[in-house]
Amino acid sequence: MDRNALISELVGESYPIAAAVEGGRLRRNWIARSANVLPVESALREIQAGLEEAASKAITEAYSSSATTEALSRACPSVTLVRLDDFHIAVRIEFASPEQSVGDAAATSQWGVLQGLDRKIRLDELQGIPCEHWFPLRMARKAGSQP
Repeated sequence: MDRNALISELVGESYPIAAAVEGGRLRRNWIARSANVLPVESALREIQAGLEEAASKAITEAYSSSATTEALSRACPSVTLVRLDDFHIAVRIEFASPEQSVGDAAATSQWGVLQGLDRKIRLDELQGIPCEHWFPLRMARKAGSQP
């Protein structure tokens, strides 16, 4: 097997399982390694709130013309960041199940949050795999570096 095919397979198998949680929502726990020393807990709480707000805003803007306020509220994610050590962080994202989701809110909840976190603290690895192998992170970085 060639290198790229193996990496692609590893990335696909490294997605955390989405576990059902109370209220008909789903939860994924991601483990990331930062390229630099992580901020202190109080700064992480601010980043966490900003990530939730940005993902919720993106979902609301995208679907406000086709979904009710109640449906949009249910579709928005909740984010918890836990500093494990100087470089490792657990990222817990709770998001709408398919029955509660609006459009691609689940994808926005996951990748919008992870891309936002990458912009804030520059991730080095996600799930033990270098970030350049995760297509949504790689493409967001390329888009952000263009003038």
